[in-house]
Amino acid sequence: MVDLRQSALAPRELGARERVAALAGAQAGRVSRAQLSGFGVADSQIGRWAASGLLIRVLPRIYAAGHVAPSLEGDLYAALLYAGPGAMLSHLAAAWWIGIVDRLSFPVSLSTSRRCRSTGSSSTAVGT
Repeated sequence: MVDLRQSALAPRELGARERVAALAGAQAGRVSRAQLSGFGVADSQIGRWAASGLLIRVLPRIYAAGHVAPSLEGDLYAALLYAGPGAMLSHLAAAWWIGIVDRLSFPVSLSTSRRCRSTGSSSTAVGT
C-alpha cells in the first residue's frame, strides 16, 4: 500500500480529493476508510462521496474510487486493504504479482499478522 502522506505524489498543496485520487491511482482504484480518514476526510464527506458515486463500497471499509470496472489488481488491493496494515500477497499470488508464474490460481492467499475474518469469498484465503 502507498502512504501518500510521505510520497512525492502528495504535495502539501493538494486537497483531500486530489490526494485520494492519487492514492486510488496508485492502488488500482481502491482506498480504505482508514486511508481516507488519514487524509482528513470526515465520515460525513465519505458518506457524501459514496452517495454521489465517487466512492463505491466493495468490501467493508474498502471503496473503489469513481468506478468498479473489473480489475484483478483492484480486487487484490481491496483484499489487502481489508486484511489491514502489513498484509501481503503470499504463495502463488505473490509469485504471480512479481511475474514468477504466468497464472493466478484461486483462492488467492494473503498473509497478515492480525486476525481478520473472511468476507465469505471463495476467491481469497487469509492466513495469519
